[in-house]
Amino acid sequence: SPPYPSVSYRMGVPAPRTPPITTIAGGEASDDLADERDRVYVFTFSNDFGEESAPSSPSSIITVSGTQTVEVSGMEQPPSGNYVGFRYKNIYRTDDAGAYRYVGSVDAATTSFVDDVGGASLGGELISTDWNMPREDMRGLTFLPGGTLVGFSGKTVCFSVPNQPHAWPVSGEYAVHDDVVALGTFGSSVFVATTSYPVIITGSEYDNMQVERMEISQACLYKRGMVDMGTALAYPSPDGLVMVGTSTAEIITRNSVDRDQWQELTTGF
Repeated sequence: SPPYPSVSYRMGVPAPRTPPITTIAGGEASDDLADERDRVYVFTFSNDFGEESAPSSPSSIITVSGTQTVEVSGMEQPPSGNYVGFRYKNIYRTDDAGAYRYVGSVDAATTSFVDDVGGASLGGELISTDWNMPREDMRGLTFLPGGTLVGFSGKTVCFSVPNQPHAWPVSGEYAVHDDVVALGTFGSSVFVATTSYPVIITGSEYDNMQVERMEISQACLYKRGMVDMGTALAYPSPDGLVMVGTSTAEIITRNSVDRDQWQELTTGF
């Protein structure tokens, strides 16, 4: 029964706080020094939605040769809190090129894993290296085509990894000069209404967007005044109703309502 939602979870998957411990578990070492390989291990948490956290801090370097296997232990338990349920710990190790590659998974409550996987059988590369949780004070959530979410925190506009709503890397954060009031989108652009000059952020990659301040000093009076007009956006400023396109912004009520009349209309909002 209402009020809805009846159940909610905190967005994001927290990363492990401590590195795993590695020891030789068994097997025979090789007498050939050329057969020795240095490895470093990390692990991540994965939840019931299949969302993966950023990795733990790296383990100490361990040298392996011959048929030796490695025990990865000391993997901490997932934290308590209002998160989506944790299902797995995913273990990764460095390959000969130094990239972290998937080794295997254990249940979220399991604290150790024995790695007997040959180098040719390693899985895909770790992609969640910088997948932070969203900022706790992030607001104004909206989205772009392609599955990228956008929000803001103070003077920072934040972009998620496409189709990974839990993943908010620092490389997807963009600072603007003034406090953000509201966000709107059209096409591949994000319009940022602020307490002063509005900003357009455009691009196709969340970590390579272009930020441009518009040449109109018109603050957004209140966030709920932002309206999506399809191919444009509109918002209330101190001087009138501002209409914004992909590269232009103008006060469209300038010739029908003067500043004093407009402010009388907007008093109290």
